Amino acid sequence: KFSTELYAQYQWNGAWGMEYRYLYGSNLRFKLFDKNKSDFYAGIGLFHENERWNWSGVADDVLAQNTSKIERQMFRLNTYLKSSFKLSKSVDCSIVSYLQMPMNSNFKNCRWYLDANVYYRATDKFSFFVHWDHFSDAYRVVPIQTFYYSYSTGLMVNL
Repeated sequence: KFSTELYAQYQWNGAWGMEYRYLYGSNLRFKLFDKNKSDFYAGIGLFHENERWNWSGVADDVLAQNTSKIERQMFRLNTYLKSSFKLSKSVDCSIVSYLQMPMNSNFKNCRWYLDANVYYRATDKFSFFVHWDHFSDAYRVVPIQTFYYSYSTGLMVNL
């Protein structure tokens, strides 16, 4: 029913101006149910992140010329919901949603990440997929957009 998750992550995103972001943390994971064709989990925890940003991702041309670097360290509360389920014999879905709050006076300025996938297995060899994710962060270090999304479709071939 309960399990502990430990994790560490490193990332960068030059298009946004994020030179690096690394974090480490821990969650307590709750298995709400896990049946043959569906599961549902929730988690809550705390992580510490360290970020360094530049101004290259800022849309304002004057601000984008700034050469200073901005670093930020903080703890965030991490919550998530994860579910996967079969809609039919050939259609699988998975959804995970993270809500992360800074552990400071900006607690209400959340970061929300959603990842959703639908897989359609046409034959033993061919599957199609639809993927959607979005990222919203109201507590940015530099003045870049607060909402980004990605949508893709594809064909998978199992040889």
